Amino acid sequence: MIRILFICPGGQTNLNSPSENLAKYINENYSNINVDIFNQTFRPIKNINPDNYDVIWGDMDGNNVPEIALRISKEYGKPCYIHGEWVPPYRFENGHSVEFNEPTNLSHKSRYVQNIRAMQGADICSLALSNTNGGFEWLSTKGYDFNNKFIRYPASKEYPFYDMKKKHQVATIARVNDGKKRVKDTIKAISQLENKPNYKIIGGKIYDKNVNIECLGAWNNDDKVKLFSESKLAIQHWSGIPPAEAIQQLCPVISYDIPYIKELYGDALIWVENGNVDKLSSTIDYWLTHDNERIKFAKEIKERFMKGEFNVKLEEHRATLVVDKIKSIL
Repeated sequence: MIRILFICPGGQTNLNSPSENLAKYINENYSNINVDIFNQTFRPIKNINPDNYDVIWGDMDGNNVPEIALRISKEYGKPCYIHGEWVPPYRFENGHSVEFNEPTNLSHKSRYVQNIRAMQGADICSLALSNTNGGFEWLSTKGYDFNNKFIRYPASKEYPFYDMKKKHQVATIARVNDGKKRVKDTIKAISQLENKPNYKIIGGKIYDKNVNIECLGAWNNDDKVKLFSESKLAIQHWSGIPPAEAIQQLCPVISYDIPYIKELYGDALIWVENGNVDKLSSTIDYWLTHDNERIKFAKEIKERFMKGEFNVKLEEHRATLVVDKIKSIL
């Protein structure tokens, strides 16, 4: 039996982030592996004896988790695996606002440097990106190299297929009030259409007099994917996991062609030039009105996704990679 202490930031994810779900998947599906999840959430670790574990796994970049995991591993002589997600370049140096539509904010730079140092001290480490700025290749140009690193792209849950009748409807799962244009541009694009679809959103509230918008609040129930099952299209700019959720429900995804999403999905998505609202509008109109082409595309992409052809994969595929890497340091 391999015993793993998994330390995660917790907080707003409520233990339902892709990384936390991956840890739960490994615990539930590998009979020879036990993963105990410790939710850090700004509280010190207590009532836990690291001597009872074979590996210390520190995940993501909040609440000093990478540093805590490395400290425990050194203190108790246990192998350490750290997944640092990625390093937002706009929080590391000036620039990158066009690529990520985020303003420069260097107030968190010291935290990310600490994360990087912890990853360098771990037995194995991973990030969720490689080629995109903020991933391993970019960090190497900044003078940061890592031993025993690997790319661990996000993992998506596998959902049941809900065979619902497709409506003249567009869906998005995204935070609508965080200043990004992911939702506002979609509303502008829909407002230009003659035969406007309904627009359903999970992730907050936003209104526009020219578009019929239904805001479903912010929630993370697995039934959320029914939103995609009943929609002809999904629009997902800058969101890593929702495209995989839509693909499983035979709902094609349109996205701006930013490097982050392109690295994750390759040709699985329908790409529009970043910030080109007119092109976004015409692309929405085309795929809403060409049913046969849309259905054919959706089926082909889902089949390829279920086989694990894209960088975002199902949890079962990602778990195999992580388990093999953990076993390599025991």
